Amino acid sequence: MVKEVQENTVKTSQRTVNLIENISEALENNAAATQEASAFTQEQSATIHEIAESAKVLAKTSRDVQGLVEKLQEKM
Repeated sequence: MVKEVQENTVKTSQRTVNLIENISEALENNAAATQEASAFTQEQSATIHEIAESAKVLAKTSRDVQGLVEKLQEKM
């Protein structure tokens, strides 16, 4: 009887250890996925910033060209 209880305790302990290892692995995978998502978000933010800056430059260039066209039309 004591031997059976001991064996069951060992089996239960091993199952508990296995569950803890599985949970630990899942948490590590989740942390890695979170880091990847964070890096992707930072990259997207940088890209959006670059696009916004390019749009500002394009808008200024457009105004400059419009001004040159107006000057040219005045001379004609």
